Amino acid sequence: MNFPQRTLEVFAFESPCGRPHAGSIESNNKTKAISLALQGGGSHGAFTWGVLDRLLEDPRIVLDGVSGASAGAINAVLLADGLLQGGPQAARAALRQFWQGVVSAMPSAPAETLLSLARFLAPNQLNPFNLNPLREILSRQIDFEALRTRSPVRLFISATDVSSGMARIFGTREITLQTLLASTCLPSFNQAVKIGDSVYWDGGLTANPPLRPLVYQCDASDILIVRLQPESRAGVPRTVEEISTRFNEISFSSTLHSEIQGIALAKREAERRSFTFGRLERRLRRLNLHAIGPSASVALMDVASRLKTDARLLELLHSEGRAQANAWLAAHFDHIGVRSTLPLGRHLRLAPA
Repeated sequence: MNFPQRTLEVFAFESPCGRPHAGSIESNNKTKAISLALQGGGSHGAFTWGVLDRLLEDPRIVLDGVSGASAGAINAVLLADGLLQGGPQAARAALRQFWQGVVSAMPSAPAETLLSLARFLAPNQLNPFNLNPLREILSRQIDFEALRTRSPVRLFISATDVSSGMARIFGTREITLQTLLASTCLPSFNQAVKIGDSVYWDGGLTANPPLRPLVYQCDASDILIVRLQPESRAGVPRTVEEISTRFNEISFSSTLHSEIQGIALAKREAERRSFTFGRLERRLRRLNLHAIGPSASVALMDVASRLKTDARLLELLHSEGRAQANAWLAAHFDHIGVRSTLPLGRHLRLAPA
């Protein structure tokens, strides 16, 4: 995998990194430029680790922007920090170091016990000292100051403003340990994270993952979404457990569906016009969306598995992610820069004509 140098000819507008936005991230016959959108889903983020691990092996892939929510935000920042420190191999090592470190650092209580306690205890009761193992792991592993000023990719991570209920997207120059902890703050288990005058919960509630910054503030014409939630389920949930599981899946996927639908509508309108005069219209016309995962076996895992951090599960998820990424590259690499492989028509059928 390659990553762009930000010293080329530029457009006359600023990037969220505070540096001019490079206007030369394009696909050609040898390399394919993409941006990544990484969905959140607790320990299932190890599936995304596997996807990234495989993509980082491919020298034909050029990265422009990366967005993420919750576990997706952690993967995004680890990816960028690793690329900054030593390129693709360092990024692969950084991701492995984090996910292997999680095994020994996270609580040893059974996930089912934590879920049961969370039904009756608020975070300040369940965790009165506001302990968070992620704080130590991330602060030790990531050079946030260097990342804010020299990230080789554009970063966008989401958190949810508790007061307004709206998504807050933090750009590259705003990435700190606190913003990353805010993006991963599960309301049932963690006390809200204060940044400035606002407090935040998990970014997966309102932008899982953020797509609009990749559309409007990046150059790559292709966006690859790495899903941790299944796009659809067959049948009607009937048991309490099935209903609860599907309710949570819909809650954490609804914002993604809305963003895809909005982008599909804007793209359709741009394509209907005979002439395009603005840069945004031209970008929408050539924009392509793609998606990977989750695999069938990951989609069948229960909610409690998202809180489990045993080594066997994480390595299984990693292997599933690598396999899915490998299959996607084999089937769709030639489509990058050419057409969407995500079926946008499905989203348009549910929208006004």
